[in-house]
Amino acid sequence: MSHRTLIFVSNNDQGHAETTHALLSEIDDGILGSVLPGWDTLPLLEVDHPLLSDPRWASLGHLLKATWFTRGWCVQEAAFAKDGRLIWGQHELSWSQFMRVYTWMLRRAHQVIVKYELGMSTLHISAYSLAHKENVRALMPERFWDDIGNTLETFHEARSLGLTDPRDRIYAFTGLLTRDSLTNLKVIPDYRKSFPDVCTDLTLGFLGVHQNLDLLMYVQHTLSTLKTNFPSWVPLWNFSDTPHHDIESIHAGQPPIVDLEAPLAPSMNLRISNTVDQALGFNGELRVLHT
Repeated sequence: MSHRTLIFVSNNDQGHAETTHALLSEIDDGILGSVLPGWDTLPLLEVDHPLLSDPRWASLGHLLKATWFTRGWCVQEAAFAKDGRLIWGQHELSWSQFMRVYTWMLRRAHQVIVKYELGMSTLHISAYSLAHKENVRALMPERFWDDIGNTLETFHEARSLGLTDPRDRIYAFTGLLTRDSLTNLKVIPDYRKSFPDVCTDLTLGFLGVHQNLDLLMYVQHTLSTLKTNFPSWVPLWNFSDTPHHDIESIHAGQPPIVDLEAPLAPSMNLRISNTVDQALGFNGELRVLHT
């Protein structure tokens, strides 16, 4: 039985697939083919290295503009692929080779990503890195490893990806490998539940496993959602393109992300139920004051 997984990207490569394949193979066989074992062993390129201004990067940019890279379910499709093959027009590209080179770009040639606008969801990068640690550790110091594959960051980064059903902002990512064991949350897909209920289930699962308040950094609301009975301490993962606040900024008096087009109430209570009190091991009400 074949374990190859075909990932359809686009039926028209506009003549860029062959050029992209040649570029990926050159870097994979050359630069990445001589990687020494260990952490942070692969050096940066010299600033005048011809690869940094290679016009073939523009062809890779055409691949990354495909709508496939904007879809939420495609993260799982690629992460679980056995010998994944990107089908681009009449050509095949190795997903593993593509990710090896892209991870190298991110860590060792970031100026190429900026210059040629080669951005991609970090969820693909995290999923690949966690599954292929031996291929990426040469590109970073060991102390950076703990920053990869955080559960809450997974759902936060997914906010910008396209999904038809808002409940899939949870269900499409709970099977992914994360450094802090997202699968331990044991979120079981149930499409009879509403999106707010699914978000609440995820929050309670996270609190039960981790027993900390990190998730409050990801709480985002509009005035309309604050007027509902929905618990204000539960992150709604369908808000996109909005940064999260860290605990330090909240302590400093900065409010959580809200709809800035409408006035805020003088204060906002974070309504914490008895269930959450028990999971966290304390009682009382958290209160965030707006100035």
